[in-house]
Amino acid sequence: MRKILLFALLATLFLPGHAHAASQISPRDGLWLSLPPDSVKCIVVRLPQDAGLSQAGNYIFSVGVTPGPGETWSDLSEQLVREVHENNTVEIPICFDTFGSKPIGNCSTPYTISLSEEYTGTTREWRGGICVSEYADADIVEPGGIDDSSKPLNDNTDMVSAWFDEDEKYAKPGEKAVFNLSVQSQASLDVNILTQSDMQVSPPQASLRTGPDGPRYQEFEVTVPSTEGTYTLAVRVSPGTCLGKSYCTKLVSARLVVSGEDPPKKSGLEVKLNPDNMDVKEPGEVIMTLMILNNDDYDRTVTTSINIDPGDVDASRS
Repeated sequence: MRKILLFALLATLFLPGHAHAASQISPRDGLWLSLPPDSVKCIVVRLPQDAGLSQAGNYIFSVGVTPGPGETWSDLSEQLVREVHENNTVEIPICFDTFGSKPIGNCSTPYTISLSEEYTGTTREWRGGICVSEYADADIVEPGGIDDSSKPLNDNTDMVSAWFDEDEKYAKPGEKAVFNLSVQSQASLDVNILTQSDMQVSPPQASLRTGPDGPRYQEFEVTVPSTEGTYTLAVRVSPGTCLGKSYCTKLVSARLVVSGEDPPKKSGLEVKLNPDNMDVKEPGEVIMTLMILNNDDYDRTVTTSINIDPGDVDASRS
């Protein structure tokens, strides 16, 4: 039986002017980090969760960064990780630094973090870059939509955060499947949502009005294709003020696996914290949701703790 625990986290920002709330630096496609001179920040790949694997069994992963460290300012070329299973989380930090004579406004060559698993053939890729800035920040932009590497760090690229409750679903041919999208912003914005898929999706587009009191929700129903295989539902989420600019458009996606057989049984815990990245213009409360899924048939005792960086942000749990 799959059991879900939900915790609402309140983070109160006391920083004047522009502040940035990020739950953690996890790998995300299109993640650009801005760092002050002579500083370091790490992206942490968590296995097997970041590979999307939760079935029981042992895995062997390879994690790499291209191009080399000299161009991407990273400390990793490639690492092999053995003896990973559903109840043994392994963290691989990939650290980027701005040490040396890197002037403000200078940016690295864009990086690609690649992940592969030997037995299942699973692969993942995350692209992004590093820039030197007076202030630390993290922005998520549409990969490949950057014509100026400094643009993600100078615009309101993360005024809106969006995510699917489930990144992957299983269904049999001819059934209906429902995907739930959450959209959140601290600003009151009219947000446009446009779907992209080879499947029939209802509705094909939607609009929401965001606000500082938590996420908004949109449900999409897809008609499951008659041909078995893996299909993608992608949505573009953009504020009305974005005017079609790719660097302030969020592109999120989920997979639908169509098979006549029952889905594989998941095992272990899954942990998600949303939103994982969002800009906050004014000091105030930000609502984040921690979801813990127990995929096993027995009860577990789970202990959670809150670690906030920087320290001038207060957090409470309800």
